[in-house]
Amino acid sequence: MGDIPDRLTAIRELIGDITPVLGAGHPDTLAAHYCLAEWLNGDGHPDDAEATFEDVIATGTEHLGPDHNLVLIARSSLTILRHDRTGTDGAVIDDMTAIVAAMERTLGPAHQTAASTRRLLTQWQSTQAGSGA
Repeated sequence: MGDIPDRLTAIRELIGDITPVLGAGHPDTLAAHYCLAEWLNGDGHPDDAEATFEDVIATGTEHLGPDHNLVLIARSSLTILRHDRTGTDGAVIDDMTAIVAAMERTLGPAHQTAASTRRLLTQWQSTQAGSGA
């Protein structure tokens, strides 16, 4: 595993190796970019993480479709990042509501990812209601 800078270097090298072979829209390539975004955010680079999540979403939507699990998870992670930056506001609630609806439609309401995302949305809605927003 190593520390975060070593992981960032390793994942960038992996992306450089697999993209020419698998293509930018392959789920494994997109998953590697998703990991990069998560690690960038964890290393204190939220702007770079946000841009990388946006790229995963755009490329994933183009190649896999908007309801692919990887695209939905990237959308959720981007919304969480934005929530962490701005707090519980109407925009993040609306975004996460749409994501939960898509997850429940495509994965099913009992799917672990859909259920955990719905719980997070419920927490945000409770926080928003409690603050009088």
